[in-house]
Amino acid sequence: MPNLQLASTKIPAELMDRLKRFTELSGVNQSAAIRQAIEQFLDSAESTGLAQLTQREGSFKPSELVARVDAIGR
Repeated sequence: MPNLQLASTKIPAELMDRLKRFTELSGVNQSAAIRQAIEQFLDSAESTGLAQLTQREGSFKPSELVARVDAIGR
């Protein structure tokens, strides 16, 4: 197993509901789903030049992040 580190954040209730539905339907545990979502988001960000993320919390609109999480569920 890879060396894993803890990352913590709070997410909107609507996104949490969607994450719960995804994990229930797919059988993937929450941690694995979140790791995959972050990996896919960062891969996309790096390849599209979005890697110049601001350090400020909330620099993305929730709809941008939700679209990326949705892509994982497909």
